[in-house]
Amino acid sequence: MDLVLHVTTGSISREIFTQTPIDFVIFEVRSIGPFEHQIVQNLRAWSPQLRLLVVLLCANLEGATRFMESGADSLWTEQSSVSVLLRAMRKTTLGQRWVDPACEGTRTLPESNQSPQITASPVVPDHRAGGTQAVSLSRREREILQLIQQGFSNQQIADHLYLSVNTVKNHMSRIFAKLSATNRTQAVLKAMSSGGE
Repeated sequence: MDLVLHVTTGSISREIFTQTPIDFVIFEVRSIGPFEHQIVQNLRAWSPQLRLLVVLLCANLEGATRFMESGADSLWTEQSSVSVLLRAMRKTTLGQRWVDPACEGTRTLPESNQSPQITASPVVPDHRAGGTQAVSLSRREREILQLIQQGFSNQQIADHLYLSVNTVKNHMSRIFAKLSATNRTQAVLKAMSSGGE
């Protein structure tokens, strides 16, 4: 896989797809409506060969499976764990379709026994600076990011690493700030899209 793109509804431009061949797109959706479905159709039209994973970060899943009809390869919802997201990403990159079981009336393809592992690189792009500067994650921050990827809660991370929950929260705040992430899922996605897998 050569290029992974993480997009939101406000960051999509046809020029990106015509200038650079993109292999994998993670489309982050915060509300489901005709506009979001049209974006999926546009992405598919602009780059038919790309693998497209729709990440739903909203509580209302009505109409979610329509993303598959619009051209998405896979669909994940925030009701599932980050480790399930990573399995969905793996399947999508391999050309397999996957639908989150949280979407009623859908089925999932059989999951592999192996959960993809993130080995966050010590340096990731600083998305606030247009990707031109590098941000270093400490060894401890990479460990915590790995456990987040595996679906650990703050308490489980604290127990696993022999830290207090407050210390884990402090590390997570620094990870979020360094990666310009607002939640655990974004942090893992940004670390992975920077070449950390």
